[in-house]
Amino acid sequence: MLEGLDLFKDDPLLAEPGTRYSYTTHGYTLIGCVVESVSKERFVPYLARHIFGPTGMTRIRDDEAAALIPHRALGYRKTADGQLRNSDLSDTSYKIPGGGLVATAPDLARFASALIDGRLLRPETVVKAFTRQVTKTGRTIGYGLGWDVAERNGRREIWHTGGQARVSNVLYLQPDRRLAIAILTNLENAGLRPLAQKIADLVRP
Repeated sequence: MLEGLDLFKDDPLLAEPGTRYSYTTHGYTLIGCVVESVSKERFVPYLARHIFGPTGMTRIRDDEAAALIPHRALGYRKTADGQLRNSDLSDTSYKIPGGGLVATAPDLARFASALIDGRLLRPETVVKAFTRQVTKTGRTIGYGLGWDVAERNGRREIWHTGGQARVSNVLYLQPDRRLAIAILTNLENAGLRPLAQKIADLVRP
């Protein structure tokens, strides 16, 4: 996991910590290193013991490029003129916490259900994760702890999207309705949150 830090460990800070929000996958690499340091356990086995097993996520695992992973979908990208092409080969082993796992939509739905039901974290921790953060200067941003946070049609909506070579995905929550929508695609640059919102609108209150 530590080798993933080599990509950015010598980079200058974008801003003084706490004064500005800027999303980066590298932040999750750093979190993974913290988990390993505190737990004295490798990241994926730690997830398996504390998250995957307890929530019933049976198909999720690390996205090892050379492994024969049953039913792993091929990835595609669209060219400028709309033609489909195979995605470039991608080795995500350097950033397992921030894009190095493969899973199924039911797996993600089980994760979301456990999160909303309070089976993974203490209720007060979930509240913090789903609350917009405030900078040192008092400016409220649209991000909680790992989640985008907004309100739409009078309802809270929480989501996290992902996109890289081969895939696009979204895990979209309306926690007050105990609603979770997981969409995974094997197409790059697919904007999926609007689709998740449309699905949520079709679900009865």
